[in-house]
Amino acid sequence: MQRRMNIPFAVRQMALAVALATSATQAAASLTADGRLDVLGPGGYTLGYTIGFLDQNKNFIGNGKLYFGEDATGQFLYFQMPLGFVDNTYGTNASADWTKGHTFSDLLGSDALGATKVANFQWTDAKGTNKVEIDYISDCGNAGVCSKSGYLSAGVGPEGVGGAGSNGQSWGNEGDVVSGSAANILNIATSLEYDLNNVDSTATTNSPNLALTPNWIKEVGYEIQFAPGTFSAADWADPAKAASLISLGSAHVSPPKGANFASFQPPVCEFGCSPGSGVTGVPEPGTFWLMGAALTGLGWYARRRKENRGPDALCGLVPS
Repeated sequence: MQRRMNIPFAVRQMALAVALATSATQAAASLTADGRLDVLGPGGYTLGYTIGFLDQNKNFIGNGKLYFGEDATGQFLYFQMPLGFVDNTYGTNASADWTKGHTFSDLLGSDALGATKVANFQWTDAKGTNKVEIDYISDCGNAGVCSKSGYLSAGVGPEGVGGAGSNGQSWGNEGDVVSGSAANILNIATSLEYDLNNVDSTATTNSPNLALTPNWIKEVGYEIQFAPGTFSAADWADPAKAASLISLGSAHVSPPKGANFASFQPPVCEFGCSPGSGVTGVPEPGTFWLMGAALTGLGWYARRRKENRGPDALCGLVPS
Protein backbone atom coordinates (compact mmCIF):
# COMPACT_ATOMS: atom_id res chain seq x y z
CA MET A 1 0.00 0.00 0.00
CA GLN A 2 1.41 3.31 -1.02
CA ARG A 3 1.79 6.02 1.56
CA ARG A 4 -0.05 9.20 0.61
CA MET A 5 1.96 12.40 0.85
CA ASN A 6 0.12 15.01 2.92
CA ILE A 7 0.61 18.35 1.14
CA PRO A 8 -0.88 21.44 2.81
CA PHE A 9 -3.95 22.80 1.01
CA ALA A 10 -2.42 26.27 0.52
CA VAL A 11 0.67 24.77 -1.14
CA ARG A 12 -1.50 22.68 -3.46
CA GLN A 13 -3.57 25.74 -4.38
CA MET A 14 -0.45 27.78 -5.11
CA ALA A 15 1.01 25.02 -7.26
CA LEU A 16 -2.26 24.77 -9.20
CA ALA A 17 -2.35 28.53 -9.75
CA VAL A 18 1.23 28.56 -11.02
CA ALA A 19 0.54 25.62 -13.33
CA LEU A 20 -2.60 27.24 -14.75
CA ALA A 21 -0.85 30.59 -15.24
CA THR A 22 2.09 28.92 -16.95
CA SER A 23 -0.22 26.90 -19.21
CA ALA A 24 -2.18 30.01 -20.13
CA THR A 25 1.02 31.92 -20.91
CA GLN A 26 2.33 29.14 -23.10
CA ALA A 27 -1.02 28.72 -24.86
CA ALA A 28 -1.18 32.43 -25.60
CA ALA A 29 2.43 32.71 -26.70
CA SER A 30 2.66 33.77 -30.32
CA LEU A 31 4.57 36.09 -32.59
CA THR A 32 3.08 39.44 -33.57
CA ALA A 33 4.91 42.23 -35.39
CA ASP A 34 3.85 45.01 -33.04
CA GLY A 35 7.24 46.34 -31.93
CA ARG A 36 7.30 44.57 -28.56
CA LEU A 37 9.75 41.71 -28.12
CA ASP A 38 7.55 38.65 -27.68
CA VAL A 39 8.20 35.77 -25.32
CA LEU A 40 11.46 33.95 -25.92
CA GLY A 41 10.97 30.22 -26.12
CA PRO A 42 8.25 27.90 -27.43
CA GLY A 43 5.63 29.88 -29.33
CA GLY A 44 7.85 32.95 -29.56
CA TYR A 45 11.40 33.82 -30.55
CA THR A 46 13.55 30.70 -30.42
CA LEU A 47 17.02 31.92 -31.39
CA GLY A 48 18.98 34.97 -30.28
CA TYR A 49 22.40 36.56 -30.79
CA THR A 50 24.49 39.32 -29.35
CA ILE A 51 25.67 41.24 -32.38
CA GLY A 52 27.72 44.27 -33.40
CA PHE A 53 26.40 46.75 -35.95
CA LEU A 54 27.34 50.00 -37.71
CA ASP A 55 26.14 53.46 -36.78
CA GLN A 56 25.62 56.27 -39.31
CA ASN A 57 29.30 57.20 -39.06
CA LYS A 58 30.48 53.64 -39.76
CA ASN A 59 31.52 53.06 -36.15
CA PHE A 60 31.02 49.56 -34.80
CA ILE A 61 28.55 49.45 -31.91
CA GLY A 62 28.56 46.46 -29.58
CA ASN A 63 25.88 44.57 -27.67
CA GLY A 64 22.99 44.70 -30.09
CA LYS A 65 20.46 41.86 -29.80
CA LEU A 66 19.04 39.95 -32.76
CA TYR A 67 16.23 37.40 -32.41
CA PHE A 68 14.69 34.92 -34.88
CA GLY A 69 11.30 33.22 -34.69
CA GLU A 70 8.75 31.58 -36.95
CA ASP A 71 5.10 30.54 -36.88
CA ALA A 72 2.39 29.85 -39.45
CA THR A 73 2.03 33.57 -40.21
CA GLY A 74 5.64 34.22 -41.14
CA GLN A 75 9.30 34.48 -40.21
CA PHE A 76 10.01 37.15 -37.59
CA LEU A 77 13.11 39.18 -36.83
CA TYR A 78 13.67 41.51 -33.87
CA PHE A 79 16.69 43.84 -33.64
CA GLN A 80 17.29 45.70 -30.39
CA MET A 81 19.93 48.38 -29.79
CA PRO A 82 21.85 48.73 -26.51
CA LEU A 83 20.69 51.34 -23.99
CA GLY A 84 24.18 52.84 -23.94
CA PHE A 85 23.69 53.91 -27.56
CA VAL A 86 20.07 55.16 -27.73
CA ASP A 87 16.75 54.74 -25.92
CA ASN A 88 13.07 55.73 -25.95
CA THR A 89 13.29 58.33 -23.18
CA TYR A 90 13.06 62.03 -23.96
CA GLY A 91 12.02 65.43 -22.68
CA THR A 92 11.89 65.94 -18.93
CA ASN A 93 12.11 62.18 -18.33
CA ALA A 94 15.13 61.54 -20.57
CA SER A 95 17.66 59.14 -19.02
CA ALA A 96 20.51 60.76 -17.10
CA ASP A 97 23.06 59.61 -19.68
CA TRP A 98 21.48 61.87 -22.30
CA THR A 99 23.94 64.53 -21.20
CA LYS A 100 22.92 66.96 -23.94
CA GLY A 101 19.23 66.12 -23.75
CA HIS A 102 16.98 64.03 -25.98
CA THR A 103 13.67 64.99 -27.58
CA PHE A 104 10.78 63.20 -29.24
CA SER A 105 11.65 65.15 -32.39
CA ASP A 106 15.11 63.56 -32.37
CA LEU A 107 13.53 60.12 -32.71
CA LEU A 108 10.89 61.33 -35.16
CA GLY A 109 13.27 63.23 -37.41
CA SER A 110 15.66 60.85 -39.14
CA ASP A 111 16.11 57.67 -37.11
CA ALA A 112 16.16 54.57 -39.30
CA LEU A 113 17.68 51.14 -39.78
CA GLY A 114 19.65 50.49 -42.96
CA ALA A 115 20.46 54.17 -43.52
CA THR A 116 20.74 54.75 -47.26
CA LYS A 117 23.91 56.85 -47.11
CA VAL A 118 25.93 54.15 -45.33
CA ALA A 119 24.62 50.58 -45.62
CA ASN A 120 21.11 49.26 -46.22
CA PHE A 121 19.17 46.50 -44.51
CA GLN A 122 19.52 43.56 -46.92
CA TRP A 123 18.23 40.03 -47.45
CA THR A 124 18.26 37.60 -50.35
CA ASP A 125 15.22 35.58 -51.37
CA ALA A 126 14.33 33.45 -54.40
CA LYS A 127 14.18 36.54 -56.63
CA GLY A 128 17.50 38.07 -55.57
CA THR A 129 18.97 40.59 -53.15
CA ASN A 130 16.79 43.32 -51.67
CA LYS A 131 17.96 46.55 -50.04
CA VAL A 132 15.76 48.80 -47.91
CA GLU A 133 15.83 51.57 -45.33
CA ILE A 134 13.37 51.14 -42.42
CA ASP A 135 11.78 54.18 -40.80
CA TYR A 136 11.68 54.26 -36.98
CA ILE A 137 8.69 56.48 -36.21
CA SER A 138 6.61 58.92 -38.27
CA ASP A 139 3.64 61.24 -37.99
CA CYS A 140 0.94 59.40 -39.95
CA GLY A 141 -1.93 61.81 -39.43
CA ASN A 142 -4.54 62.56 -36.82
CA ALA A 143 -4.62 60.54 -33.62
CA GLY A 144 -7.33 57.89 -33.77
CA VAL A 145 -7.37 57.86 -37.59
CA CYS A 146 -4.21 56.04 -38.64
CA SER A 147 -3.37 54.91 -35.09
CA LYS A 148 -4.31 55.67 -31.51
CA SER A 149 -1.49 58.20 -31.14
CA GLY A 150 -1.14 59.37 -34.75
CA TYR A 151 2.38 57.88 -34.94
CA LEU A 152 3.67 54.69 -36.55
CA SER A 153 6.77 53.36 -38.21
CA ALA A 154 6.34 54.03 -41.91
CA GLY A 155 8.20 50.83 -42.70
CA VAL A 156 10.03 50.87 -46.03
CA GLY A 157 7.99 53.26 -48.14
CA PRO A 158 6.71 56.83 -48.45
CA GLU A 159 3.15 55.64 -47.81
CA GLY A 160 3.85 53.24 -45.01
CA VAL A 161 4.50 50.20 -47.19
CA GLY A 162 5.26 47.40 -44.76
CA GLY A 163 4.09 49.56 -41.88
CA ALA A 164 1.26 48.53 -39.58
CA GLY A 165 -1.96 50.43 -40.16
CA SER A 166 -0.86 52.08 -43.42
CA ASN A 167 -3.64 54.39 -44.62
CA GLY A 168 -2.22 55.46 -47.98
CA GLN A 169 -1.11 58.92 -46.84
CA SER A 170 2.21 60.39 -47.84
CA TRP A 171 3.95 60.75 -44.50
CA GLY A 172 7.34 62.28 -43.92
CA ASN A 173 9.66 59.39 -43.14
CA GLU A 174 12.91 57.65 -43.98
CA GLY A 175 11.44 54.43 -45.39
CA ASP A 176 12.72 53.43 -48.81
CA VAL A 177 13.10 50.43 -51.10
CA VAL A 178 16.56 51.04 -52.54
CA SER A 179 16.66 48.01 -54.81
CA GLY A 180 14.83 44.74 -55.29
CA SER A 181 11.41 44.36 -53.70
CA ALA A 182 9.87 44.51 -50.23
CA ALA A 183 6.96 42.30 -51.24
CA ASN A 184 8.05 39.60 -48.79
CA ILE A 185 7.84 42.01 -45.85
CA LEU A 186 4.35 41.66 -44.41
CA ASN A 187 4.76 44.02 -41.49
CA ILE A 188 7.21 46.30 -39.70
CA ALA A 189 6.79 47.84 -36.27
CA THR A 190 9.08 49.49 -33.74
CA SER A 191 9.24 49.67 -29.97
CA LEU A 192 8.37 53.37 -29.84
CA GLU A 193 5.37 52.70 -32.08
CA TYR A 194 4.26 50.09 -29.56
CA ASP A 195 4.82 52.48 -26.64
CA LEU A 196 2.79 55.28 -28.19
CA ASN A 197 -0.12 53.11 -29.26
CA ASN A 198 -0.31 50.67 -26.36
CA VAL A 199 1.22 52.32 -23.31
CA ASP A 200 0.81 56.13 -23.47
CA SER A 201 -0.58 57.78 -26.60
CA THR A 202 -0.04 61.28 -25.16
CA ALA A 203 3.73 60.93 -24.68
CA THR A 204 4.82 63.02 -27.66
CA THR A 205 6.71 65.67 -25.70
CA ASN A 206 7.93 63.84 -22.62
CA SER A 207 8.30 60.10 -22.26
CA PRO A 208 6.59 58.71 -19.14
CA ASN A 209 8.25 58.47 -15.76
CA LEU A 210 9.44 54.86 -15.85
CA ALA A 211 8.87 54.44 -12.12
CA LEU A 212 5.17 55.10 -12.73
CA THR A 213 4.95 53.46 -16.17
CA PRO A 214 7.32 50.47 -16.04
CA ASN A 215 5.79 48.82 -19.12
CA TRP A 216 7.11 51.62 -21.38
CA ILE A 217 9.70 49.91 -23.61
CA LYS A 218 12.95 51.79 -23.10
CA GLU A 219 15.00 49.90 -25.70
CA VAL A 220 14.91 50.95 -29.35
CA GLY A 221 13.77 47.92 -31.33
CA TYR A 222 12.72 47.05 -34.89
CA GLU A 223 10.44 44.06 -35.58
CA ILE A 224 10.00 42.65 -39.08
CA GLN A 225 7.61 39.96 -40.29
CA PHE A 226 8.60 38.22 -43.52
CA ALA A 227 6.15 36.10 -45.52
CA PRO A 228 6.21 32.36 -44.74
CA GLY A 229 8.90 30.60 -46.75
CA THR A 230 10.96 33.72 -47.51
CA PHE A 231 13.92 31.87 -46.01
CA SER A 232 14.64 28.19 -45.52
CA ALA A 233 12.93 27.22 -42.26
CA ALA A 234 15.89 25.02 -41.34
CA ASP A 235 18.37 27.88 -41.88
CA TRP A 236 16.14 30.38 -40.01
CA ALA A 237 16.30 28.15 -36.94
CA ASP A 238 19.97 27.16 -37.27
CA PRO A 239 22.32 28.97 -34.84
CA ALA A 240 25.18 28.56 -37.31
CA LYS A 241 23.29 30.05 -40.28
CA ALA A 242 20.45 32.37 -39.28
CA ALA A 243 22.50 35.52 -38.65
CA SER A 244 24.03 35.27 -42.13
CA LEU A 245 20.63 35.42 -43.85
CA ILE A 246 20.22 39.17 -43.34
CA SER A 247 22.46 42.23 -43.15
CA LEU A 248 21.37 44.92 -40.69
CA GLY A 249 23.18 47.71 -42.51
CA SER A 250 23.74 50.86 -40.46
CA ALA A 251 21.58 52.30 -37.69
CA HIS A 252 20.94 56.05 -37.84
CA VAL A 253 20.07 57.66 -34.52
CA SER A 254 19.91 61.40 -34.07
CA PRO A 255 21.77 61.80 -31.83
CA PRO A 256 23.46 58.79 -30.22
CA LYS A 257 24.15 59.11 -26.50
CA GLY A 258 27.89 59.23 -27.05
CA ALA A 259 30.78 56.94 -27.80
CA ASN A 260 29.73 53.32 -27.48
CA PHE A 261 32.22 51.95 -29.94
CA ALA A 262 33.43 48.37 -30.13
CA SER A 263 35.70 46.35 -32.36
CA PHE A 264 33.81 44.14 -34.76
CA GLN A 265 33.03 40.63 -33.58
CA PRO A 266 30.93 37.98 -35.31
CA PRO A 267 27.48 37.25 -33.88
CA VAL A 268 27.53 35.16 -30.71
CA CYS A 269 24.56 32.87 -30.13
CA GLU A 270 23.12 33.59 -26.68
CA PHE A 271 19.70 31.94 -26.70
CA GLY A 272 18.37 28.75 -28.29
CA CYS A 273 21.83 27.43 -29.16
CA SER A 274 21.68 23.73 -29.93
CA PRO A 275 24.38 21.50 -28.41
CA GLY A 276 26.73 20.36 -31.16
CA SER A 277 25.75 23.20 -33.51
CA GLY A 278 29.24 24.65 -33.42
CA VAL A 279 27.87 27.96 -32.11
CA THR A 280 28.36 28.53 -28.40
CA GLY A 281 26.87 30.83 -25.82
CA VAL A 282 24.71 30.80 -22.73
CA PRO A 283 21.37 32.53 -22.17
CA GLU A 284 21.37 35.86 -20.38
CA PRO A 285 18.78 35.98 -17.55
CA GLY A 286 17.80 39.55 -18.44
CA THR A 287 16.79 38.72 -22.00
CA PHE A 288 13.78 36.49 -21.43
CA TRP A 289 10.99 35.69 -18.99
CA LEU A 290 12.81 33.62 -16.38
CA MET A 291 9.78 32.17 -14.62
CA GLY A 292 8.18 30.73 -17.74
CA ALA A 293 11.49 29.47 -19.10
CA ALA A 294 12.51 27.92 -15.80
CA LEU A 295 9.16 26.16 -15.25
CA THR A 296 9.13 24.90 -18.81
CA GLY A 297 12.71 23.68 -18.45
CA LEU A 298 12.03 21.93 -15.13
CA GLY A 299 8.96 20.19 -16.51
CA TRP A 300 10.91 19.06 -19.54
CA TYR A 301 13.75 17.88 -17.32
CA ALA A 302 11.36 15.83 -15.17
CA ARG A 303 9.94 14.10 -18.23
CA ARG A 304 13.43 13.38 -19.54
CA ARG A 305 14.45 11.90 -16.18
CA LYS A 306 11.38 9.69 -16.25
CA GLU A 307 12.40 8.42 -19.67
CA ASN A 308 15.90 7.67 -18.31
CA ARG A 309 17.59 10.23 -20.47
CA GLY A 310 20.26 12.71 -19.48
CA PRO A 311 19.73 16.45 -18.96
CA ASP A 312 22.24 17.47 -21.64
CA ALA A 313 19.65 19.14 -23.89
CA LEU A 314 18.90 21.70 -21.20
CA CYS A 315 21.97 23.59 -22.41
CA GLY A 316 20.78 26.87 -23.88
CA LEU A 317 17.33 26.79 -22.25
CA VAL A 318 17.74 27.59 -18.57
CA PRO A 319 20.53 29.87 -17.31
CA SER A 320 23.12 28.44 -14.98
